[in-house]
Amino acid sequence: MKLQLHAIKSLPPRTARTLRVVGVLASVGAALALALALLTAIVLAVSWQRLPAVRELLAPAAQRPLRVYADDHVLLASFGSWRDPPLPAHSIPQALRTTVRASLHDAKPPETGLRALLGALFGRSQAQEAPLVRLARGFDAQRASGTPRALYALLLARRLQRALSADARLTLYVDGADFGTDVYGFAAAAQRYFGHPLAELTESQDALLAALAAAPRVLDPRREPQGALQLRHALLQRMRARGLLDAAHAAAADAAPLGLVAEPPRLAADAAAAMVRAAVLRRWGPQALRIGAVVTTTLSAPLQRAAQNALRTALMRYTLRQPWRGPQSYLRLDARPAAWPAQAARACADDTDSLRCAVVLRASPREVQVMRDDGTLLRLRGASLQQVAALGLGAQAQPGLALRPGAVVRLWQRHDRSWVITQAPRLRGALVAIDSSSGAVRALATGFDAAAVDAVRQPRQSGAAYAPFLYSAALGKGLQPSSIVDDAPLQLDAVIGERNWNPRNADGSYAGPITLRRAFAQARNVPAVRVLGAIGAEFARRWSARFGFDASQQPPYLTLALGTGRATPLQMARAYAVVANGGFLLQPYLIAAVQRDDGRVLAAPLPQRAGDPARRTIDAANAAEVAAMLHDAARHLVGSSTPVAAFGGGTDGAHGDWFCGWRDGLVTVAWVGYLNGLRLSGPDPHPARALWQDFMRSAQATTARPAAAADPRSAAPH
Repeated sequence: MKLQLHAIKSLPPRTARTLRVVGVLASVGAALALALALLTAIVLAVSWQRLPAVRELLAPAAQRPLRVYADDHVLLASFGSWRDPPLPAHSIPQALRTTVRASLHDAKPPETGLRALLGALFGRSQAQEAPLVRLARGFDAQRASGTPRALYALLLARRLQRALSADARLTLYVDGADFGTDVYGFAAAAQRYFGHPLAELTESQDALLAALAAAPRVLDPRREPQGALQLRHALLQRMRARGLLDAAHAAAADAAPLGLVAEPPRLAADAAAAMVRAAVLRRWGPQALRIGAVVTTTLSAPLQRAAQNALRTALMRYTLRQPWRGPQSYLRLDARPAAWPAQAARACADDTDSLRCAVVLRASPREVQVMRDDGTLLRLRGASLQQVAALGLGAQAQPGLALRPGAVVRLWQRHDRSWVITQAPRLRGALVAIDSSSGAVRALATGFDAAAVDAVRQPRQSGAAYAPFLYSAALGKGLQPSSIVDDAPLQLDAVIGERNWNPRNADGSYAGPITLRRAFAQARNVPAVRVLGAIGAEFARRWSARFGFDASQQPPYLTLALGTGRATPLQMARAYAVVANGGFLLQPYLIAAVQRDDGRVLAAPLPQRAGDPARRTIDAANAAEVAAMLHDAARHLVGSSTPVAAFGGGTDGAHGDWFCGWRDGLVTVAWVGYLNGLRLSGPDPHPARALWQDFMRSAQATTARPAAAADPRSAAPH
């Protein structure tokens, strides 16, 4: 040491300082490495102790998901996983045992080296997970609270490998293999994909399930049939090479079609399903997602389908008139055309049932060829390119807008069954229909994606839709529909903010002295402000609570006359129902009954009814007068001589548009607007009216009777 110090001192001062700094840094690095190693060892030791005992995993509890249905037994959504009770070892068919062993023979074993452990500890999952690790992921990770899930799965896989014999591991694997689609175990997967128990599966079906379970990534054979066929083919070839199948059986199994049973159609009702799930979790907690709870809602499948179709058509009608914003992404196409279907399936993993995803294969100003997620090829010309032609095709196309091979785009199918290249709409919308006599929600539609659900949950500026409740307040204050109000220019002193306010009518004209009935029917703003000034903003604000509005969301200013208060579409439907049913405020409800798989009823709420004196909030005469005014407004706005009552219009700043009304007791509210500050513009600045009319025409033509269907409790896993 003394010689080393002497040697350093004998060096030039600058070099000596550098060596000292390097020595200090090396010492600090070594200390940090030692600390990290100790910390990692502690985490691993604690995590290992938290792992469940193997005997607990050998008998996992059966699970059935929460299922949500329309009132006519049409499936809306399923939340949770399917897991059958453990199979006795002797009940697993020998042919399946042989096939599963073959699928695992060359499968990747669980890695337990330092690199794998550190990757799991810091959340870096392996690109290709071992089947035993995927199996471990299927067990309840909450048992290892505080342990990263990837690390939990890796350690648990190691424990299973050490504690169980090969036969015991195989049985556990057959019982709990994760198929990546909320289905665990071969028995549940056999029901999901083939509709048969394990004992009735063919060699090709055994091979498909075994190949899917052991695949290096999750693959849904319905979405990627070519990938599933390739996995099955590879497994059958390995079995033939090892003498587990003779050439004839292997060839026959390889030539067999996938033979997947069709999934039962699901009705698009994301908002309703999310609301039901939240309500059930509040009442029964997370166990409701495991006990096989079946929720029957008040939704009518025909009306829900009509509402969703009308809303999506309205959103796309508006979107197709907007400038092209470019493809949603680009990918590098494989040089081998045979790989394109798998690429399209992966790129379109978020495909929806209406706004379909596709990958561009070739593009020119005259024709674009695309491949859908299921491998279908489409050649699009003419009107199918109307939105993309100007900015996305040809020499003038900008790099971020151009359609070129590898571009991921959206397709919309029009009523004539032709496809058009388009883009996801920025416009949002909601349509709510309720029974005015009970509050039962009969339809609740949003847009195309999960984010669109917010359109029905979040309060929006009421705009012109608030007018009936202002005039109801005026009637409650003693005015009459025949009362005269002056429709003349109005200037108000600065009472809001720092500027004077000059309300104007939408068309810029003034009619002079007119009746309240005419002012309402023509949606004139200045008379509405004068009426509110006469009765008092605070009185109108309190009166709005009679219709179920949140008074705190209604400002006590004269701007309230123009709908600067806020309400959700469901609140607005509830308010219009008060007028439609003669003055009774009812609580809208969505859940008709909750029961278990065994038929035991968990809940059956009793709805409120119009006619109950305790529910009356405005007198019958007031409701009748407002209803008559709404009938007059409907003739002015939609030109209808049928018994329809309706009203609507835009919001301040033209960020949203409402149209509300009823026919035959079905109260329907439509809202369309932007959530990001954009303004409605173009040839159709009031899309909610057309949406409302489209739905009401469909509702009139639809007979909403419960359809004959199987008992939902007997449904197989889907």
